Amino acid sequence: MKFVMKLSVIFHSILLTWGSVAADEVTGEFNFTRLPPHAAVVYVPDENAPKRIAQVDQKNIKFTKTLDVGTSGTNVIFSNSDRHVHNLFASNYKSDIKFDVGLIPPGKEIQIPVTWPEDTLLRVGCNIHSSMRTYIANIQSNNFTLVDFVTNKKKKNNFDDDGYKRKKSSKSLKTSKGKYSFSLQNVEEASQSINVLLPHYDLIKVKLTNGERKVVPLMRRGKIKGELTVTRS
Repeated sequence: MKFVMKLSVIFHSILLTWGSVAADEVTGEFNFTRLPPHAAVVYVPDENAPKRIAQVDQKNIKFTKTLDVGTSGTNVIFSNSDRHVHNLFASNYKSDIKFDVGLIPPGKEIQIPVTWPEDTLLRVGCNIHSSMRTYIANIQSNNFTLVDFVTNKKKKNNFDDDGYKRKKSSKSLKTSKGKYSFSLQNVEEASQSINVLLPHYDLIKVKLTNGERKVVPLMRRGKIKGELTVTRS
């Protein structure tokens, strides 16, 4: 009996080792020669991935996330932990999505169904505070990473910690040209597709096998805004 148990432990250890060998790492770098959008999501598409519910809060006259991920058939949960009333809206002519949820008092939340097409982003803003902006991606993936290009988050804003307005008006989030890196861990050997979603850009699809490195131009409206380098090891 002890011999059988030892064999079972050894066999389980071998399976774990095989599993770790079959899992790759994907690393990449965005290099923008022009101002980038606010954020991106890099992901391994998987139609069998569990559904994910996006959750975004509002505090100090801003969204707590630049971008979050949800899945068709779920609702995005928007909370208002601010001392101010907000009025969420979206209008996207490409996906024919338009809504205005009305006033959201402090301490309340609103849920918005994810009805825009898969592998696209929806921009959500506030009708009261024009500087507020966030994006919700509709993807099916169990392995993704968010890349934030906003560079002025650490600067002093125009609202105090309690959300009271200072003398000057609020400034929009800013981005900067330059390089931004990311990595995806535990990418299964059979998963060779890497997708990239950026606001106002077409979906980028990269086929990548172990040991490959590819450079993809970042195109918007027919103009090159930079390049994306992706490596798999």
